[in-house]
Amino acid sequence: MLNPHLSLTPVSNLAEVEAALQAESYDALFCGLGTWKRSFEQFKMNHPGLPVIVLSPTADNREWIKYWRR
Repeated sequence: MLNPHLSLTPVSNLAEVEAALQAESYDALFCGLGTWKRSFEQFKMNHPGLPVIVLSPTADNREWIKYWRR
C-alpha cells in the first residue's frame, strides 16, 4: 500500500546509520528504543533538520519530551 510512497533503508548499527545519512537524503529516521538515547544527541547535532521517530512499545511520553526539548 505504501510502496510507491515509501522507501526504507535497513541498517544494523550506528555506523551504518551515519553512512546511510551521509550517502542519501532521507525524510525521517526511525530508531528502536535500544539505541535512541545514546545516539539522539549525535543525530541532532549531525542532522538538525531530520525528524527522529522512536519506536517503543512501553516508553512514557515524559521520557521523550525531555530529549526533544534539548
